[in-house]
Amino acid sequence: MDNVNTEFTTLMKQRRFAEAAALADRQLVAAGGHSEFWLTRLSVALKENGDADGALKAAEQACELAPANAWALLARGEALMKKGQNEEALPFFDDARADSRTAPRARRGALACLSHAKAWQRILESLVQWAVPEAEAYPWKTRALAGLGKTGDALAECGRWLAACPDSRDAVWQQAELWVASEGIDAALSRMGRLCKIPGKPAVYGEIYAALCKRAGRASDAVRQYERLLDAGATPALQRKQAFALAKSGREAEAIPMLEELLRTAPADMYLNNGYIGACGRGGSLERAWAFYHELMARHPAEKSLYGRLSRVRTLIEKAGGGAQAGLPAERRDP
Repeated sequence: MDNVNTEFTTLMKQRRFAEAAALADRQLVAAGGHSEFWLTRLSVALKENGDADGALKAAEQACELAPANAWALLARGEALMKKGQNEEALPFFDDARADSRTAPRARRGALACLSHAKAWQRILESLVQWAVPEAEAYPWKTRALAGLGKTGDALAECGRWLAACPDSRDAVWQQAELWVASEGIDAALSRMGRLCKIPGKPAVYGEIYAALCKRAGRASDAVRQYERLLDAGATPALQRKQAFALAKSGREAEAIPMLEELLRTAPADMYLNNGYIGACGRGGSLERAWAFYHELMARHPAEKSLYGRLSRVRTLIEKAGGGAQAGLPAERRDP
């Protein structure tokens, strides 16, 4: 079993979750369906693959076979949290905290549940009660203090977090949000603008500066910042942000092909679709959108949501033309 478990772990590390789930399922069948170990493994793989219902069912079966198994309890809590049932998940995380092997993950799960519930004071009390290591406690304590409106204390804690973990992505984002809350968007922009110009600083500072520019209504400045970041090394995440910034700044002609490129690999993304159709509408390119969605449907025939997108584009074309079928390409009137 050691070799099979190693294979499972390798698949999970490679994010090949469907294959990992299939492997766990085969091992479960070989065990006659009575293995809390492989039921737990199956639950974890299904959860990571987006099947929260399947993950919960497998974890429940594991708990039935071994009610005190900490890994099964942890998997059940994580599956419930994946389904958004944070209150129901909390008792399972609490039980899993009793085992030193599962305690760190169970703590994180419990704290995430409390954060979703905005139980800020309880988070602070739990950090002390559970003797959470300082390095692990920084993010939770910072968020809890901010949630309680203690912005100054939250900034001080965030400063300690950054001192322990310099340039931590999460810490830098949290600090920027706290600056906005305490000093206003213009002061936060000024601070982040200076930081992102320091040589050697990671890209997160520039990303935050661009995001703050968008929030402040300075879309053109955001576009220029994203261009600088992309020149330093393009990533799909940055391309996505730049495309939205271009569309918001009135540069739809540049945004539309970028959004199309992103949609070819993520056709179901609601935000990309809404941004693309909106940009085409503002830029007078609805017929281009009509043709593009036909292309996208040919590439991804199983993605049924595209029919709704095409229908929306057709409605917008009809409204723009003033007639029942005005403006629609004659050869493509129906999806």
